[in-house]
Amino acid sequence: MPSTREIANYAGVSTSTVSLALNNKEGISEAMRQRVLEAANELSIQQGAYQERNMPAKSGNRAERLSILVLHSSLITATDYFKDLLCGIEDGAGRYQLQLHLSADDPRQLDDHITNLYLTDPDLRPDGVIYLGSSQIKSTLHKAIKSGLPVIQVGVPSHPDRISFIAPDEITAGYQAAKHLLDLGHRSLAVIGHQKSEAHLEQRLAGYRQALAEYQVTPDEGWLFLEDYEGEGYEVEVQRIKTVTQAFIAERPNVTAVLFSNWQSSAIGLPLLQQAGYRIPQDVSVVVFDDFEHARTYEPALTAVAYPLVQMGISAVKMVFELANSPETVRMHQILRPRLMIRESSASPTEQ
Repeated sequence: MPSTREIANYAGVSTSTVSLALNNKEGISEAMRQRVLEAANELSIQQGAYQERNMPAKSGNRAERLSILVLHSSLITATDYFKDLLCGIEDGAGRYQLQLHLSADDPRQLDDHITNLYLTDPDLRPDGVIYLGSSQIKSTLHKAIKSGLPVIQVGVPSHPDRISFIAPDEITAGYQAAKHLLDLGHRSLAVIGHQKSEAHLEQRLAGYRQALAEYQVTPDEGWLFLEDYEGEGYEVEVQRIKTVTQAFIAERPNVTAVLFSNWQSSAIGLPLLQQAGYRIPQDVSVVVFDDFEHARTYEPALTAVAYPLVQMGISAVKMVFELANSPETVRMHQILRPRLMIRESSASPTEQ
């Protein structure tokens, strides 16, 4: 039976909604109850087939002794994103009876740092690596690839031809977000955020432009308030988001809707917009990427693109397992579709 968190992530709802649906309690619509039950059933079928095909027998074979090194960027903070991915990875490791090691990838670390030892010491060397973090091929991630270990990157890689990866469909994410606003009647959509050169944001912008093209709306570069971010640290990231948001406020472009490029941008930028007098959604509709608690509990609740993070973590472990046991397989790729969660922050411009 899939966990409550897995069902919630798969169905794009909260864990409390799943609990109400599974326990046949009041408080949700019948349509929502059916949506949750269908998600639970689909996951149960998938997991049953998954376990039957791949669960190692308890006979002392090599699969029982596999270990995975989970590398994460030293700049990743303890967000819902990281937490949900780790929940999925731990779930997958439990199914395959694998051992997990967690370590940070920091370009400043010394040669005898534990992360480097994992990749160079035969006694510590894992059977595979899962990398969480930046889309760039660099530092320890590059060492892991060169070592010949099976490496899975969770997220959109900048060089998809060089590495196995599992990632959300970011083009669809950008398309869903923009199309929702266009369907409501908006024809001028700003984007506020950072990491302009990151692969995942480039794909979100491609989806955004695709939706505009379908509605024959000519994109205006003056609608984009984006700042490059090279990983200088959290304080620099905060300041750059403030800078682009303040630029939007100062210029007051003639737009009726705003897409924030990720949860950090919305968490920092939205209060600044409201302090400047923008009412949401009366003055400007808002859609954000990443359906974290911040989006669900903000006032008003934010329309958000939700990513199947728990499922991504489970699938990453599955891919490492298969690559470790199939040396002839060079690379594996998997793309998972996000879902748009519509809430109070987006409305028709006629209501603004």
